Amino acid sequence: MRRLLLTSSQVSLFLSCVITFTLLLFLSGLFLQRRTITSLRASLAPRLPPIPSSHYVSPAPAPLPRYAPASYASHLSSSQYAAQQRAIDWSRLAHVQIPTTHHAVCSAVMLFADLHRLKSPAKRVLVFPAEWIRDGDGVSKGSAGTGGMEKLRAGVSDPWLATTRRLLRVAGRRYGVQLRPVGAQERKKGWWGGETGVRDEGRELEARKLGTVLGMGELDKALLVRTPGWVLDASGLDAALAYGEVERVAAVVGSNGTDAVLVKMDEGAGEVLRKGAAVGSKEVGTLDGDMYGAPVVESKELDMFAAMGMRINELVGSEDVNLTASIGSLHDATAEEVFNATKYLTSASYITFTDRKLPAGPEYDVPFADKVRARPANKDADWVWTKLYGNFAERRREVCGLDLEWYPPA
Repeated sequence: MRRLLLTSSQVSLFLSCVITFTLLLFLSGLFLQRRTITSLRASLAPRLPPIPSSHYVSPAPAPLPRYAPASYASHLSSSQYAAQQRAIDWSRLAHVQIPTTHHAVCSAVMLFADLHRLKSPAKRVLVFPAEWIRDGDGVSKGSAGTGGMEKLRAGVSDPWLATTRRLLRVAGRRYGVQLRPVGAQERKKGWWGGETGVRDEGRELEARKLGTVLGMGELDKALLVRTPGWVLDASGLDAALAYGEVERVAAVVGSNGTDAVLVKMDEGAGEVLRKGAAVGSKEVGTLDGDMYGAPVVESKELDMFAAMGMRINELVGSEDVNLTASIGSLHDATAEEVFNATKYLTSASYITFTDRKLPAGPEYDVPFADKVRARPANKDADWVWTKLYGNFAERRREVCGLDLEWYPPA
């Protein structure tokens, strides 16, 4: 069999082709890798909210370079816009929820889950009574007898406690929520000189909710919204948090009370409010908005702000940012009226479930007959109403692992 002999020029040509092909393959792989990493970073990066026109500072007019293209001016404007967006320190801004009952924890976690899904750049903070995470020894401390039966009785005294702890773990691990337990502020003397602990730290936290938020010195501003609700666009909430003008407290007041509260931190004012709440009555009354878990600003706190020379402003939505809407407004549309469902779902960033026809809230499985009577008269508004309630129930099962609660028939 004859052998094929290659000349030196053929060998060098073959090696050059192999090296060139390998180099091109490496460069194409490197280009695709960098392009993939860039797209992944863009998809995983937080979505910065648009800057309102009242806060945007356009670049100063300057002579363009001689051979600059026609798009150079728009390039400078977009660069200035992006620089102003990145100038916001989002580590000093936070969405805060303060559930004081086990019933309100799921709605708060659902809010944070939506903000996480929509890539909100702001921090997420959940403030709750510290007694929810104490073990059996901490709960039964100070009681007569600390035997095994007493520990067992303390562990099963609250049937909602296990669910609440599970939801707190889900919020911290899955949605990046900062968990912040708050204990009793002080203990009062009993008849015989012994200290008597606060029996319900949730009720005490409800009394000094606003003071607790004001005392968060590591933050600049915090936004509290009424829960339960449905987040349509997180950028609107983030824009209100970053660019909202507030001296101490600004509130969005709806037809059913306070829908949102924007707070600018002031540790001194927070300490005054916390002390004032502690000096008040031992039994803290239930507020009207507690059934919704709303960040209600109590009248006692309003009086303290007035005494300190402060006032609560009204945070209104501008043409750039519409903050909240109520699902109860769907009942205002008559049967003959033309209702624009798309406009309703895009005109606000957050929808609160404050429904005068279903005051129990979306967490309850209302009997079908009662739900039919509560439906809006307008068919398009009824479609939006039914869709929002159905989406809330499905999202509640997905995030919290909880079905709708039983509601007694009327």
